[in-house]
Amino acid sequence: MQFEKTSGGRRVRAFGSGVLPEGLVQSGVITDTSKVASLLKEQLADKKFRYAALALPEEKGFVRSIRMPRVAPEELREAVALQLEEYVPLPPEETSFVYHVLPETDTNSIDVLIAAYPTQLIALYRDTMDQAGFISVSLEMESQAIARSVIPVIEEKDAILVIDIGLTRTSFLFAKNGYTQLTSTIPIGGSTIHESIMKTFHVSEAEAEQLKKDYGIGRTKEGKRVHNALLPLIISIQGEIQRRVEFWQENMRQDKKTQGTAQLNRIYLCGREANLIGLPQYLSAQLQTPVSLPNVWINAFPNQYIVPEIEFRDSLGYATSIGLALGAE
Repeated sequence: MQFEKTSGGRRVRAFGSGVLPEGLVQSGVITDTSKVASLLKEQLADKKFRYAALALPEEKGFVRSIRMPRVAPEELREAVALQLEEYVPLPPEETSFVYHVLPETDTNSIDVLIAAYPTQLIALYRDTMDQAGFISVSLEMESQAIARSVIPVIEEKDAILVIDIGLTRTSFLFAKNGYTQLTSTIPIGGSTIHESIMKTFHVSEAEAEQLKKDYGIGRTKEGKRVHNALLPLIISIQGEIQRRVEFWQENMRQDKKTQGTAQLNRIYLCGREANLIGLPQYLSAQLQTPVSLPNVWINAFPNQYIVPEIEFRDSLGYATSIGLALGAE
């Protein structure tokens, strides 16, 4: 996703997506930097840009909110660094981190949100882009980029859960005050959905994907068998959501400063596999919380009536890229 600024406001200059061969990236780790770099060179050869904003894999990062005594702004980074070993299960000398001071609710202490990654992983991503001929201008947790594009400004102070459903995994991010404060990932995604349909109907993956798109978990007469094939999987995902919501709410209740904000205001579904017919309605009823598909352009084009020529269902897959592009401006 590439933006450009014009006299009429922000515009999309270029966008696109591709699939990496299986095994080149495993659980967020690039296994062959030279092959990935070659693919990027080949796929992006005709694009007129040199700079790139990168999303770091959710499953390799650590997000922690810590409370600490007030210190002078110039001393804050060092003070946070001293806290890392207690909250992040990585050797401090092998850890890279960023931090954000959360809105104040106490005069004697501050709440600081930390996002940390193994320095070696960051070096791996930078090295890949260097080999491909691009300059990395930013690297951030994928969930923070998603939150930046999906959550409307007027909802930033609310407690929001965003569920990003991809091909091989589903990520959960709990955000408040505009920042991701709790994340987790499960190895269930579009591929798992396809497999369930393939086993039931004895069809190819391409045919299974078409059945998924046509019927989802809608209760139409024609789609009843697809609904029945997917229901156990959807119930499993629902259970994963409920466990994480309960964990989030319990954490909020234990903190006297945030116990009044435990209730989730909304759940958004994004990602390429979030378009399953009937899924928002089913989850809304089961979780007793409004569940919907977001407008991923809400913060990119807040005052513009023209949106890019990308179908709504496809746009959900660009939430991360949109957030990265906005963050790099």
